[in-house]
Amino acid sequence: MANNFFDFTEYGREMQGEIDKAIKELAAETMKVVAEAAKEQSNTVQGGKSWDNYIAAFAVEKRTSSRAQTTHIIHAGGDKYRLTHLLEKGHATRNGGRTRKFPHFMKGQEFLDSNGESYVADKLEVGR
Repeated sequence: MANNFFDFTEYGREMQGEIDKAIKELAAETMKVVAEAAKEQSNTVQGGKSWDNYIAAFAVEKRTSSRAQTTHIIHAGGDKYRLTHLLEKGHATRNGGRTRKFPHFMKGQEFLDSNGESYVADKLEVGR
């Protein structure tokens, strides 16, 4: 007996591959936004060379992938990961004051919140 139903398994695999590719591109684009925000803020303080080393340590890492979820993490790699929280939130100084905040990763989050879904949807439309 012939099966008259369309097999969605292959279509689902193709779409998941396209979605994974779009999310990977989105993560790379978001990392550029974070790096640009950090670069702009590094121009406002002394010690730009140390900021260059910090920005160079940014990386995108794929953490999980399943049919329902693909996760990429943007972080500062190597020994620079310790600086992210201190720069993003500010920290106490020895004399009792506080340093100012440099919210560069927040710019990446704002980019994702405003552009994430439409970016992936546009990539899927172009691929058809």
